[in-house]
Amino acid sequence: MLKNKVLSNSLWMMLEKISRLVIGVLVSSLMARSLGPDGFGQLNFFISLLTISSVLSSLGLNRIIVRDVVNHIEDKLFCQNTVVTTFYLRLAVSLILWITIAVVSSLFWPDNILFVVIIFASLFFIAFDVFDFYAQGISDFKIISLCRLSTFLITSLLKIGVIFLGGGLEAFVWLVMIEYLLVAVLFYLFFVRRRHLELQPKQIRVQRGAELVMESWPEIIAGFGAILFMRLDQIFLQWLSGDVSVGIYSAATRITEAWYFLPSVIIATTFPKLVSLRSSSYERYFEGIRALMSFLVMISVVVALFFSFTADWIVTFLFGPAYAESANVIVLHTWGGVFLCMGITSGSWLVAERKLKLNLQRNLFGLAVSAVTNWTLIPLYGVTGSAIATVAGLGAAFYLFDLLHPQLRPMFWLKSSALIPTHLYHFIRDRK
Repeated sequence: MLKNKVLSNSLWMMLEKISRLVIGVLVSSLMARSLGPDGFGQLNFFISLLTISSVLSSLGLNRIIVRDVVNHIEDKLFCQNTVVTTFYLRLAVSLILWITIAVVSSLFWPDNILFVVIIFASLFFIAFDVFDFYAQGISDFKIISLCRLSTFLITSLLKIGVIFLGGGLEAFVWLVMIEYLLVAVLFYLFFVRRRHLELQPKQIRVQRGAELVMESWPEIIAGFGAILFMRLDQIFLQWLSGDVSVGIYSAATRITEAWYFLPSVIIATTFPKLVSLRSSSYERYFEGIRALMSFLVMISVVVALFFSFTADWIVTFLFGPAYAESANVIVLHTWGGVFLCMGITSGSWLVAERKLKLNLQRNLFGLAVSAVTNWTLIPLYGVTGSAIATVAGLGAAFYLFDLLHPQLRPMFWLKSSALIPTHLYHFIRDRK
């Protein structure tokens, strides 16, 4: 875990995510002031629906691709067939989702049909993310980070230009789609053309596709459940309170979700190494998971403490007094990040152990808790009640469920011990 390659990969991805954190929050604050809580809420409601749809279009194969590429890294034909088959599967599902969403939108949101058609066209370009997970499997994080960072910087400049030219909601909807388009183009150039990967339909392996879907179906539902209870708050707010509440809530999530990227980066760069370590020493593999979880929990507690003291000032400075209630959401979400770090780490462990049905069960459990608490608390406390519901869902799915399920009880005790950083110290000391 502490080898140079892992450190290098982590640094490249952290460069991208930190740039997104700083620049993204600043650009979002300008957009929030320009569009106001109403327009900003409407834009983020569509983005939330796109995020949920992208999880469905991924078919739950993201971490499975990483695992299979790691385990068959010498078999280039197997890796290529897996990647290409997955790519066409995702394109087919994206087409079905795009048509379905367009039809539904014409029935329920006819005034916004153009926005929906544009923003959900992004699904076709998100399918190219399969090359991201292929690159993770071969530990080629530099190109991934540079592709995503360069497109993010370009679209950020375009957003700033739109703001100063007085552009409205439609321009920002187009820019959401354009960012995914640019990423897809760069992934094609660097991973298809440069590495000579063939994307011809003849590379599709029907049997391989069936094997992948048969294994991933619990992960499809689990991923959908996970993203739904992460985005359920905005859906309930739109339903029960309207665009303004979604806008206030979204201002906070632009900050907290930027922080959530950091544990995802660390997991992405260490997961391939942990998978390879599992075959040589299960004890070291499990200790590595314990140390990794301790490290992430420790970071998340420090971040939560920081925002507990600074959230009010940050919101006023970035978004203005109209978004004052966002501060409560930031504080609650960053404390919920403790559970999220536990969930991301243990989720990778479940993939490595091929226990995807357990991942499905825990995510559905968290979704149920989040739905009930959102329905109960939003009428009482508004956006703050929705933030409480999100934390409750995270805690239920990624901590309490392990205590309730006999197969996951050892993971519950591991997560509990992660709150005490002595395990991290001993792991680092033993590796020296």
